[in-house]
Amino acid sequence: MFSPVCYMTEEDIMSNPRPLRVGFVPEHFSTPIHFAQKYFGLDAELTPFPSGTGHMITALRAGDIDVGIGLTEGWVAGLGKEDAPGDGGYRIVGTYVETPLCKLAPVAAGNLSLGVTDLPPSAV
Repeated sequence: MFSPVCYMTEEDIMSNPRPLRVGFVPEHFSTPIHFAQKYFGLDAELTPFPSGTGHMITALRAGDIDVGIGLTEGWVAGLGKEDAPGDGGYRIVGTYVETPLCKLAPVAAGNLSLGVTDLPPSAV
Protein backbone atom coordinates (compact mmCIF):
# COMPACT_ATOMS: atom_id res chain seq x y z
CA MET A 1 0.00 0.00 0.00
CA PHE A 2 0.96 3.62 -0.42
CA SER A 3 0.50 6.04 2.47
CA PRO A 4 0.71 9.79 2.80
CA VAL A 5 2.80 11.07 5.69
CA CYS A 6 3.13 14.55 7.10
CA TYR A 7 4.97 16.48 9.77
CA MET A 8 2.63 19.51 9.70
CA THR A 9 -0.68 19.95 11.51
CA GLU A 10 -3.84 20.72 9.54
CA GLU A 11 -3.72 24.23 11.01
CA ASP A 12 -0.16 24.71 9.71
CA ILE A 13 -1.17 23.59 6.24
CA MET A 14 -4.29 25.76 6.07
CA SER A 15 -2.55 28.90 7.38
CA ASN A 16 0.46 28.68 5.06
CA PRO A 17 0.11 30.82 1.91
CA ARG A 18 2.60 28.83 -0.19
CA PRO A 19 1.67 25.70 -2.15
CA LEU A 20 1.85 22.38 -0.33
CA ARG A 21 5.17 20.65 -1.10
CA VAL A 22 4.42 17.02 -1.96
CA GLY A 23 7.10 14.36 -2.41
CA PHE A 24 6.33 11.22 -4.38
CA VAL A 25 8.01 8.25 -5.99
CA PRO A 26 7.50 8.59 -9.78
CA GLU A 27 5.45 5.47 -10.47
CA HIS A 28 2.00 4.84 -11.88
CA PHE A 29 0.57 5.28 -8.36
CA SER A 30 1.45 8.98 -8.56
CA THR A 31 -0.77 9.60 -11.61
CA PRO A 32 -3.74 10.88 -9.53
CA ILE A 33 -1.56 13.62 -8.00
CA HIS A 34 -0.61 14.93 -11.44
CA PHE A 35 -4.21 14.56 -12.61
CA ALA A 36 -5.49 16.59 -9.62
CA GLN A 37 -2.93 19.30 -10.27
CA LYS A 38 -3.65 19.53 -14.00
CA TYR A 39 -7.44 19.17 -14.03
CA PHE A 40 -8.63 20.16 -10.53
CA GLY A 41 -6.27 22.97 -9.56
CA LEU A 42 -4.31 21.20 -6.83
CA ASP A 43 -2.03 23.96 -5.54
CA ALA A 44 1.04 21.85 -4.82
CA GLU A 45 4.71 21.78 -5.65
CA LEU A 46 5.38 18.19 -6.70
CA THR A 47 8.87 16.83 -6.04
CA PRO A 48 9.80 13.42 -7.48
CA PHE A 49 12.04 11.09 -5.46
CA PRO A 50 13.15 8.45 -7.98
CA SER A 51 15.57 7.04 -5.40
CA GLY A 52 12.63 6.00 -3.22
CA THR A 53 10.92 6.43 0.10
CA GLY A 54 14.14 6.54 2.16
CA HIS A 55 15.26 9.73 0.42
CA MET A 56 11.79 11.18 0.86
CA ILE A 57 11.93 10.44 4.61
CA THR A 58 15.18 12.42 4.83
CA ALA A 59 13.61 15.34 2.93
CA LEU A 60 10.49 15.31 5.11
CA ARG A 61 12.52 15.34 8.30
CA ALA A 62 14.67 18.19 6.92
CA GLY A 63 11.55 20.24 6.10
CA ASP A 64 12.19 20.16 2.35
CA ILE A 65 8.69 18.74 1.71
CA ASP A 66 5.45 18.95 3.70
CA VAL A 67 3.86 15.65 2.67
CA GLY A 68 5.27 12.47 1.20
CA ILE A 69 3.50 9.66 -0.62
CA GLY A 70 5.27 6.32 -0.85
CA LEU A 71 5.25 2.66 0.09
CA THR A 72 3.77 2.12 3.54
CA GLU A 73 6.50 -0.39 4.39
CA GLY A 74 9.21 2.21 3.80
CA TRP A 75 7.52 4.78 6.04
CA VAL A 76 6.97 2.25 8.83
CA ALA A 77 10.59 1.08 8.55
CA GLY A 78 11.74 4.70 8.80
CA LEU A 79 9.88 5.14 12.08
CA GLY A 80 11.47 1.98 13.46
CA LYS A 81 15.09 2.93 12.82
CA GLU A 82 17.25 3.63 15.83
CA ASP A 83 18.52 6.91 14.35
CA ALA A 84 14.95 8.26 14.00
CA PRO A 85 14.66 11.55 15.93
CA GLY A 86 12.32 11.49 18.95
CA ASP A 87 8.93 10.51 17.57
CA GLY A 88 10.35 9.70 14.12
CA GLY A 89 9.77 13.16 12.68
CA TYR A 90 6.53 12.31 10.84
CA ARG A 91 3.15 10.61 11.09
CA ILE A 92 1.36 8.28 8.71
CA VAL A 93 -1.93 10.09 8.17
CA GLY A 94 -3.87 7.89 5.78
CA THR A 95 -3.97 5.45 2.93
CA TYR A 96 -3.51 6.66 -0.62
CA VAL A 97 -3.92 3.33 -2.45
CA GLU A 98 -5.63 0.41 -0.74
CA THR A 99 -4.92 -2.32 -3.26
CA PRO A 100 -1.81 -4.44 -2.77
CA LEU A 101 1.06 -4.26 -5.20
CA CYS A 102 0.90 -7.04 -7.77
CA LYS A 103 3.94 -9.28 -7.91
CA LEU A 104 5.14 -10.76 -11.19
CA ALA A 105 7.13 -13.81 -12.11
CA PRO A 106 8.53 -12.78 -15.53
CA VAL A 107 10.35 -15.27 -17.74
CA ALA A 108 12.50 -14.84 -20.83
CA ALA A 109 10.68 -14.75 -24.17
CA GLY A 110 12.17 -18.11 -25.16
CA ASN A 111 10.60 -19.80 -22.12
CA LEU A 112 6.96 -18.90 -22.67
CA SER A 113 5.87 -22.46 -21.84
CA LEU A 114 7.40 -22.07 -18.36
CA GLY A 115 4.82 -21.59 -15.57
CA VAL A 116 4.97 -20.58 -11.92
CA THR A 117 4.88 -24.23 -10.85
CA ASP A 118 8.09 -24.80 -12.85
CA LEU A 119 10.03 -22.24 -10.81
CA PRO A 120 12.17 -23.37 -7.87
CA PRO A 121 10.47 -22.76 -4.47
CA SER A 122 13.02 -20.09 -3.54
CA ALA A 123 12.00 -17.99 -6.59
CA VAL A 124 8.29 -17.81 -5.69
